Amino acid sequence: MFGIDLSHAADVAGRHPYQKPAAANRDFIPTFESFGREVWRGIINAKNTSGANDSDAAVIATLARRLYDMMGTRRINGNLSREEFRAVSVMSFLHLALMFDSPAVIDLKATASSPEMRLQKIAERVGMTAHPNSKPFFDLAAPFSQLMQGIETGTFNQPAGAQLLYNPPSPVSANAETVIDQYSLATGHDLKSQSVSSVPRSNTISVPMSKKTPAQPVLGHHENSHSRQMAKV
Repeated sequence: MFGIDLSHAADVAGRHPYQKPAAANRDFIPTFESFGREVWRGIINAKNTSGANDSDAAVIATLARRLYDMMGTRRINGNLSREEFRAVSVMSFLHLALMFDSPAVIDLKATASSPEMRLQKIAERVGMTAHPNSKPFFDLAAPFSQLMQGIETGTFNQPAGAQLLYNPPSPVSANAETVIDQYSLATGHDLKSQSVSSVPRSNTISVPMSKKTPAQPVLGHHENSHSRQMAKV
């Protein structure tokens, strides 16, 4: 759906190649991160009591519409319906199995106080290690799902709907802030910092310095008078 490669265990992926789609929404992640940065700017301005407010609901709505179109276009005429249903079912089962000491976790002797620790214990039983950022990924899963459902239904495609993402108090804005926090921790892409574009440096031509001939000293009036007096003596 999004053309995202595995984020860790490259050696495992190399030994077990997986099928990649011929087409994917590879612009989804950059677009979503721009969307998150604009939403965070709105959250910051909504909390300020003074100063300029550079929130732009129209930009947020435009980015939300792009995400909406990306997913909608891939699903035309039921395309990817079976693949998406299978992926959601498998991931939902694995997520639920690790959220508590389920029968599967108990059978694997991987009981723990958190889902990331259960995952680590299961990984150790097969000679692997869990992703180091497993905790923020688990914390991101449910809030991100809620945000994506809002994007998929077109809730934020208009400026009025986009304002729900950053105008408190609102469950929508609280959920959006959680997504921004956990996404930044999980991926290392800070959505709270404004993107910086590099500007190519202009090429300048260095002009060689001209060599100047040192000026000859000029005798002053006092020195000339003294010379004439010495000549008379």
